[in-house]
Amino acid sequence: MKAASVQLDHLTKSYGGMVVVDDLSVDVEPGRITGFLGPNGAGKSTTFRLIMGLDRPTSGRALVDGRPIADWPEPGRKIGAVLSNQCAHPRRTAYDHLRWVGELLDVPAAQCREMLELVGLESVATAKTRTFSLGMMQRLALATALLGDPEILLLDEPMNGLDPEGMAWLKEMLEQLRERGRTVFVASHLLKEMEDLADDLLIIAHGKVVESGTMTEIVGRYEQSWVSVRSDDAARLGDLLQAGGAELLGPARGNKLKVSGMSLAAVSAVAREHDLSVLELSVVRDLSGVYQAVTQDRSEIRGREHRQ
Repeated sequence: MKAASVQLDHLTKSYGGMVVVDDLSVDVEPGRITGFLGPNGAGKSTTFRLIMGLDRPTSGRALVDGRPIADWPEPGRKIGAVLSNQCAHPRRTAYDHLRWVGELLDVPAAQCREMLELVGLESVATAKTRTFSLGMMQRLALATALLGDPEILLLDEPMNGLDPEGMAWLKEMLEQLRERGRTVFVASHLLKEMEDLADDLLIIAHGKVVESGTMTEIVGRYEQSWVSVRSDDAARLGDLLQAGGAELLGPARGNKLKVSGMSLAAVSAVAREHDLSVLELSVVRDLSGVYQAVTQDRSEIRGREHRQ
């Protein structure tokens, strides 16, 4: 089956004079995981609702494989979405919820049971969803989105409520979907969640694209890194490193230094030359610098009058 892609063509949405999505023109490529990053209130959830046809754009278009989602005869087999983990009536069981959705998608009962097993909820299939934890509801929401075996998956903060084991499981599942050629579009406000998952990154603030490209390109452009070194004589080592042109990032903490402007090998060489012990030596990458650099002064929600 051919994987689909999402095209946003000058997509704009305003509410009461506040522009929430502002002239987005983006292609989300098939067979890749695209991270959709931005501060809370940046317009990520609204963009997903526009793609799903749940809101109408003020101007522009959101296309799914070249057509609005409403033009596809079976939208649930084209796109599966997790827009909220509150996906089921609290008095329904997990299985009954999937059967109800399965009827709409013409999915057999056996496939509903298989989906509960896939997301790790088979043991609570007959439990009322009101008893579910946040992480369990997140798994049920994902099962609902995947039930129609969609070509595109839209996930809004899918790791919210998952424990570390659940996060690892979700990443593995999304990687498998990518290998099957699916389009995976994942919204988050946490870059760390995207670091080892996304192939491409789209960053927005105030509804506008502020950066886009592959994860490698963007991280390489903005990433900060330093050498962390721990020594029994950190004060003397720090003086020697500064004399050699390095910069210390803040004062020593105990016997640990943060060193910028000098490679790990060069730090090690200075310590050896002066017979100073090195108890720990590593390169530390700071991904928060990427996010801060591209969203600086844009984290607060601000509105402006929209003019078509």
